[in-house]
Amino acid sequence: VGSDDSGGDADAAVWTSTDGETWERVPHDEEAFGGLRGQQMLAVTTGGPGLVAVGEDQEAQGAAVWVSEDGLAWSRVAQQEALAGGGILGVTAAGPGLVAVGKHDPPVWTSTDGVTWEGVADQESLAGVEL
Repeated sequence: VGSDDSGGDADAAVWTSTDGETWERVPHDEEAFGGLRGQQMLAVTTGGPGLVAVGEDQEAQGAAVWVSEDGLAWSRVAQQEALAGGGILGVTAAGPGLVAVGKHDPPVWTSTDGVTWEGVADQESLAGVEL
């Protein structure tokens, strides 16, 4: 996952490979990957409906999340109040769902399905989550 700025502004982008050597770009879908300002995917993991990618959206001035069942067809998760704090830098499957970390407040988010996210202001509440 990453971004592609060949169209003038950076849009989120996904590449897939069956062997780790030859990569093919998933066709651009403006609704899922684009927007008025820059969008980029910074990390991806298994979870939710299959795969969950996280990153940032300069237009929304916050975090961005995408989900896919197969890695080929992606949809953007609706912007939520919990995601307004800043971009998400990483995500991993943990505990009963997903844990994501970012660079702003809140610095940690959790989700059980990859679609609905909650900011964690108190990291002590993550003490029982097995990573």
